[in-house]
Amino acid sequence: MIIMMLSSLAIHSQILKERRVYYLDCSYSMKQPNGIWDEVKENLKNAIEKVTDETTELVVVPFAFDKNHHASLPAFSSLATSKGKDFLKNKINSLSVNKNSMTYHSDPLMDFYKNRVNSSRVTYMFFMTDGQNEEKTRQFHSVVYELHFPNRHRKCQ
Repeated sequence: MIIMMLSSLAIHSQILKERRVYYLDCSYSMKQPNGIWDEVKENLKNAIEKVTDETTELVVVPFAFDKNHHASLPAFSSLATSKGKDFLKNKINSLSVNKNSMTYHSDPLMDFYKNRVNSSRVTYMFFMTDGQNEEKTRQFHSVVYELHFPNRHRKCQ
């Protein structure tokens, strides 16, 4: 009986905890002309509220605030406790879009791979955007290639 209890504890301790990283596009196109800004924010808050494991780390990363590329983006994070969820939902409520913003989809990808993946947790990326990307296809493919093959140097064709 004791051996069975110890083996179940050993198996349970090997289960990795989760980290959920939510990237929220804060570009003006989310509001005008697409009109999805408020709905996307509500969907994000609902997704956060539905997380039941209080050990899950929740990270919200707004992006598209200016016309510059960013390899590191500011973020808000908390565990999925009631207090932590309330903190994140209040932060989401306070976010607004900026008319002078540009959307570079490579920014969240670079930020995720460089700053958010946690080897001690199963890390998930959720990308909330209207799909409008200011980057040329070749530029975007080049960034994605570099993320997957960082030691190889080549030009996108």
